[in-house]
Amino acid sequence: MEELLRGWLASQHRLDMPGLGTLQIDTTAAQLDFANKCINPPVQQIVFADNTIKTDKNFYQYLSHNLHIDETNAIIQFTDFVTAITNRLEKNGTANLMGIGEFSTDQNKKKSFQPYQSTFQPYTALSAEKILRHNENFEVLQGDVANNSSNASDEIEHTSGELFEDNWWIAALILFAVGASAILFYYLN
Repeated sequence: MEELLRGWLASQHRLDMPGLGTLQIDTTAAQLDFANKCINPPVQQIVFADNTIKTDKNFYQYLSHNLHIDETNAIIQFTDFVTAITNRLEKNGTANLMGIGEFSTDQNKKKSFQPYQSTFQPYTALSAEKILRHNENFEVLQGDVANNSSNASDEIEHTSGELFEDNWWIAALILFAVGASAILFYYLN
């Protein structure tokens, strides 16, 4: 049964155990570490919530399929399993859920859960070194047109030069208008 619970928790990221609580896998997003020039992978950790939630019907279908029994018997077996864990927890103060972690209670009978592995990091950190390749050609997407990197940089340089060369007279015309208005303002006042 515990192997099936591990499989459900790993695939669905949530395991509801009526009367005991809910185990949920929370994922912290990947983070960029500028100081070390790397990208840290997402981290997963099991969080316990001491609440009573009705178990998902799909879970019982999963159990019945994997135990090769009907759904009613799967519900009965799971309920008996959770009751056994709850009884061990009340009697001994701790109860193990093999491969996942250990439930415990304090003096106030408040339940807590300690996973065997505090965080799950299935991926390793990636290097985020800036790589500049000045002499390499690669495909660049400009708008919806694919272009070669050397052609794209030549076009950008050529276009910006043409823009200034073709429109120089506009700046000259503006300067002339400002100067002419200053002269008119001086002589008319």
